[in-house]
Parts: sequence; C-alpha cells; structure tokens
Amino acid sequence: METSGRYQETVDTDTFHPSDPPEYERAEPANPGQLLPLPAPAEGGTSGGQQLELGERVQMDHLGPLVIGEDGSVGRIANWTKLSDREREIALRRITARNRERLQRLRGETGTAAQQQGQAGAEAGS
Repeated sequence: METSGRYQETVDTDTFHPSDPPEYERAEPANPGQLLPLPAPAEGGTSGGQQLELGERVQMDHLGPLVIGEDGSVGRIANWTKLSDREREIALRRITARNRERLQRLRGETGTAAQQQGQAGAEAGS
C-alpha cells in the first residue's frame, strides 16, 4: 500500500468488497418455509413460573404502581426497583392523586359523550 503525506492512496478491494460472501449468507435453510417447533417443556412439567387457578389474584407490588396517562393508557415507572423507600412513598402519593383526577376526567368525558349521543338519538327519533 502506498502512502503519500496524510492519507492512503490505494485501497485493498478485498477488505471493502470481498469476493466470497460470508458463510452465514451462503447457508441454505434446512426446510425452506417450514417453521421450527417450540422446545420441549422442562422436566417436572413447569417452566419454573407460578401456576395460577382461574380467578386467583396475584400480587405484583414489586412492579410498582400503574400510571394512568392523559389518554387513558396504562404504564409503570421503569426504575421503581431503584427508588428508595422515601422516593417510592412520595411517588405513590402523587401518582395516586394524579390517577384519580385522570380517571374522573376520562369517565366524565365518556359519560358526557354518551349522554350527548343519547340526546342526539332521542332528538332524531322524535
């Protein structure tokens, strides 16, 4: 490779444009169009998860409180496990109050919209 001054004048074309594709690009699937099966269940019949009965309740306090968005979407606080007890207490108090306000607003808007539809339907029927 020749160099002159501050930059390289020639380029090794095999580095930038290899003549043979890598092996993973040449490999053909064993059965094209056929999906692979799921792995067999673990010994003992369970995957280590908790088994639930229909209607049984599960505590998920470790995930933190549900946060109701302005549009009614639901989420959680991503770093809940990293918060101190004091931070969790403050956040829980604020989220509870904000969720209550948002739910009332969302229910009020839904109720108002339903009442308006009902009145419009009654007026159209008369």
